[in-house]
Amino acid sequence: MGLLLLVLSVVGLFAMRRARELADTLRRREAAYDAVQREAEQNEHGERRYASVQQEAQGRLMTLIADGAPLTDLLEAVASSIESLDPGLVCSIMLVDPQTHHLRVGAAPRLPDSLIAALDGRSAACADPAADPAALRPLGERLVVADILFHPYWESIAGAVEAAGVRSCWCEPIRDTKGRMLGYVDVYSRVPDKPDAQQRGFIDHAVSLVALALQHDQDRNARQVAEERASLLLESANEGVFGLDLDGVITFINPIGARLLGYAVADLVGQDNHGLIHHRVGNGTPIAAPDCPMLAVMRTGEPVRVAHEILWRRDGTSFPVEYRAAPIRSHGSIVGAVVIFNDSTERERQEQRIHRLAYFDGLTHLPNRELFKARLQKRLSSARQGDQGFALHFLDLDRFKDVNDTLGHPAGDSLLKEVAERLRGLVRATDTVARFGGDEFAVIQPDVRELTDAATLADKIVSGLAAPYWVADREVQCGASVGVVHVAESELDLETLLGRADVALYKAKRNGRGRYAFHTDEMTRQVCRDTALMDALDQAVRNGELFLHFQPQVELASGRITAVEALVRWLHPHEGVIPPGDFVHLAERRGLYQVLGAWVLSTAATQARRWHDAGFAFGRITINVSPQQVRSGTLADDLISTTQEHGIAPALLGLEFSETALLEYGEHHRIQVAALRDAGVHLTLDDFGTGLSSLTHLRRGGVSTLKIDRKLVQGIFDDDDKDAVEIVRAVLAVAEALALDTVAAGVETSAQAARLASLGCDCAQGRLFAPPLEPTALEPYLARGVITPTSTDDQDRFA
Repeated sequence: MGLLLLVLSVVGLFAMRRARELADTLRRREAAYDAVQREAEQNEHGERRYASVQQEAQGRLMTLIADGAPLTDLLEAVASSIESLDPGLVCSIMLVDPQTHHLRVGAAPRLPDSLIAALDGRSAACADPAADPAALRPLGERLVVADILFHPYWESIAGAVEAAGVRSCWCEPIRDTKGRMLGYVDVYSRVPDKPDAQQRGFIDHAVSLVALALQHDQDRNARQVAEERASLLLESANEGVFGLDLDGVITFINPIGARLLGYAVADLVGQDNHGLIHHRVGNGTPIAAPDCPMLAVMRTGEPVRVAHEILWRRDGTSFPVEYRAAPIRSHGSIVGAVVIFNDSTERERQEQRIHRLAYFDGLTHLPNRELFKARLQKRLSSARQGDQGFALHFLDLDRFKDVNDTLGHPAGDSLLKEVAERLRGLVRATDTVARFGGDEFAVIQPDVRELTDAATLADKIVSGLAAPYWVADREVQCGASVGVVHVAESELDLETLLGRADVALYKAKRNGRGRYAFHTDEMTRQVCRDTALMDALDQAVRNGELFLHFQPQVELASGRITAVEALVRWLHPHEGVIPPGDFVHLAERRGLYQVLGAWVLSTAATQARRWHDAGFAFGRITINVSPQQVRSGTLADDLISTTQEHGIAPALLGLEFSETALLEYGEHHRIQVAALRDAGVHLTLDDFGTGLSSLTHLRRGGVSTLKIDRKLVQGIFDDDDKDAVEIVRAVLAVAEALALDTVAAGVETSAQAARLASLGCDCAQGRLFAPPLEPTALEPYLARGVITPTSTDDQDRFA
């Protein structure tokens, strides 16, 4: 019994202990549950609080942005929202200075001034911490430091950190939409700690708000700069600019625009543009509003440019303008127009000046070649449509070159102006007079029914221009030759017509100058032949159809051969041998003499080498030079390089210049003469005595020999040419005075040779001694070195 009681007691005690243990466990579980419940409630409350603060911060930021608050206020609002989470938190927003790449304090509402001063201007980051431990802040990365007193970045400013009472720092980088670093949001805690998940989330949200604030500030600054630049552009533009609303009312205008219109800016804004400054054209005709291009752009949506229009000033005067108008759009809809205009008075004046320079001769103020050809083409088109025929008069002054060379270019210009005035007085108002170039003029005579109508005007021109002129305080004679083409057919083209007029003018000059000549069909055939020859000349050089004949120049006293002149011939496949008179002048007029001259130079050099190697006494081979070759400026280089290629001395070649080359291209001539004379090249002035070479030109021209023209030689026994002997005598006197040699061209009889010798002429050239010969035919005389005629008809030996 006692044992049972003992057992029961033990069991009872054990049960009681177990019951107490279960009760304790239950109480502990209830306490744990209550703790979890309280923590959940606290977390839920914290989340609601964080969410509320986030919404409040975002709303506050948007309000500040809408109110146009400065960036500092925006950043301080974000920093304050973080600090409101916990009294132990202090926030600073650090911005990267784009110039120095250092961190500047953008906002730090509760950070002590001492720490702000210590942090402001420090390095933004360090890509290599080992290089600069004091700047240990990972480049553009999140940084969480539980105790900043032991971190190198803050270690150097530990005094300011301790004074501020902060121990940990959580740094989050700020980036823009393109990923560029803008700065950091730094959150300091007063105790060593790390942010929890909620704090990290809030900081991330704060970073996005800071990025938004910075972007807004950049956009605002950009807009401000753009507005300032636009305002500056409008203020400083040298063009008028104004805006219109949909009703055509001026909404703005820049100062220059208002000044051009004679108004103050305030007097124009709010006024009807069309009724105030753009209501009528220059002759007073009103412009209807629907026809106004400025207003039309708001209906069509298409910009316009108007080159010639007028605007009206406040004082009632108008001025020419050029303007551009374009629609102004907002959100896809047209809300007005902008007009940019400028005063085109000076531009139109310049355009008129340019037009006059382009189409009128600056000296005589007559239409120039281009305008004349345009009017001539128009007249040809009218003729094709059945209008009455017309006449083209081509005229050239006969002795203008004499005036220009003896009295100077100013006198020549005065003469040209006087000729232009006379021509204006000789023609009708319906006729066109033009200066075609140089001393050439042209006249279009419309409504010519008969040839006599054209002849009457041509005779009137010849007579009117033949009267003496008063130039440079002296009386001057200067007539004109006129070539006339009557156009009664419609198939002519412009160039053919001009060619016919040129041929007719050439005929008038050959008929004795101071007269007119009509173009004929025979002339047309000649022009066609000339054209065909010119077309074939280049090919003739390639095909070897050209060849040279040579004519000796002989010393009159001894018969010694002093030189041999090279004369080009053309063996045409259809026409046979063509003399130089039929094609050389054409090559010069058509600009083809460079090709021909190059061939003659090379062929003459080849022949000179052969004769030199054979030991023949030929003196030198002289070559005729065209003014084109002188004008090119390369004649001396071409000759010297040719002699080098053929291995001969330059002295074995001589050049014969015309007076035209000497006078018209004086500077070109002098430069090349110096090089030629230095190289030993002998220079001859051809056909001397027929032009007007002054002694100054002759002395400066560098020539060694004067060649007397064949017409003078033929005239020394002509009773009808009593001046020939005196002219020859004068030429020889000039040559003697200047120590120049002389040679007479075209000597055909012994009597001519004897007379020339008695007058003092050194040498002669002509059929008396030898006609132009092939090289092999001339070589027997070159072998002897002399040619002595045995009778007055010795030229028969070469027939």
